[in-house]
Amino acid sequence: MITHKPLLLASLVALAATAAASPDVKARAQHSFYRIDVSISGLDGTTDPTVYSMVLEEASRGKISSGVNIPFGAGTAGATARQTVGVEVGLSYELRGDVVILAGDVEVSSVDPSTTARSSPSLRSLRAFATAPIVGSKATPFASLYDVGTKRRYEVTVAATKVL
Repeated sequence: MITHKPLLLASLVALAATAAASPDVKARAQHSFYRIDVSISGLDGTTDPTVYSMVLEEASRGKISSGVNIPFGAGTAGATARQTVGVEVGLSYELRGDVVILAGDVEVSSVDPSTTARSSPSLRSLRAFATAPIVGSKATPFASLYDVGTKRRYEVTVAATKVL
């Protein structure tokens, strides 16, 4: 029985040190997790709505990228650069009472169709930086984008659903 006392004492000291040294663990346990749904739809009827979803912890940042990496001329003879075109969404949120304050950016990029036959196509890019309060899990307007080249309008809506 005497040989177990030092082991018991060492275990208690280690447990107390771990509990005292980990306020991060306690703070993280208080953070909420939300599923954030981002819907991008064309308002001209030519683009079906596409929904991107991610689960985020409060005060962390999430990112979704969907696209294709294409080559294009770099301006120097024989040189080729590459660029990814498609959709990129980067978001974070914080809670203020029952309201989710969502902040982030949405980028939609594409190749200009009138330049696809050339060795150096032109790229189109639409980007919005926004902050939006979301009450409940109702879809909320986040940004509207207009492509002057194609004359297409896009609407970005967001919704947040508590997971944990």
